Amino acid sequence: VHRLRSEVGAVVVGGETARKDNPELTVRLVKGLNPHRIVVSSSLNLDSDLKLLHNNSDKITIIASTEQAIAKFIGKPNHPDLIYWSVKEESRFGLDIGD
Repeated sequence: VHRLRSEVGAVVVGGETARKDNPELTVRLVKGLNPHRIVVSSSLNLDSDLKLLHNNSDKITIIASTEQAIAKFIGKPNHPDLIYWSVKEESRFGLDIGD
């Protein structure tokens, strides 16, 4: 898994995976650069102590959600170096990530 992470530009997980697995999504057991870590969640109901939020010294963790969820999340304990992507909400399917 670590070798694969070193060979890709990004790893995407959903909010549920972030909550349940608390992954770092970094390269640790082999040499290589960390991929961008992207979390896609409509609620952003994420614990402030998640590893992927705290282990962001490379400043490449991206949070993708609705403008409303991002505004609420930013009000929680500070994670100043996160990148936020605003995504439209689609009523039947959650987030609309289509072009």
